[in-house]
Amino acid sequence: MKTLLLLRHAKSSWENPNLKDHERPLLQKGLKRTGLIIKYMLENSVVPDFILSSPAVRAYDTAKAIAEGIGIPVSSIVTDEAVYKANVERLYDIIYALPGNKSKVMIIGHNPCFTSFSNIFLEEKIDWMPTSAMLSIDFDVVAWEEIPTVKPVVNFYITPKKLKKSESDI
Repeated sequence: MKTLLLLRHAKSSWENPNLKDHERPLLQKGLKRTGLIIKYMLENSVVPDFILSSPAVRAYDTAKAIAEGIGIPVSSIVTDEAVYKANVERLYDIIYALPGNKSKVMIIGHNPCFTSFSNIFLEEKIDWMPTSAMLSIDFDVVAWEEIPTVKPVVNFYITPKKLKKSESDI
């Protein structure tokens, strides 16, 4: 069994127009929303055995927050420029090349790729994957490159807004 956790980076700042897109930092608000995702992960035992991140500051800082929040060494995060530049086809290539000995992988990246990729699997399509949203999909396969051969199972699609609403409903 392989589980893919797709996480869009936390909310970032557009305050400094002189920064390159790759260098945009996270907002405190973004880290707070990611905290809701971390809490969900801890409460539901959602712990990846591998984290792959875009090297963009906002994505890598999100990866670090997740790793620290769930007790994974930050030093184990792998970055790949291909995640930053990915479209759906390239994201599949990235997934097929994941280490075979890793069964639960989190990829942290960007829109519009993550919205388009998520809509392949979601019954209820989304217009835009919000920051810090996460999709979990199971594939009953041995190797990552086999995922097109099986029917995927969506475990959950969560957003900070949905989690915040469910907390206020208690």
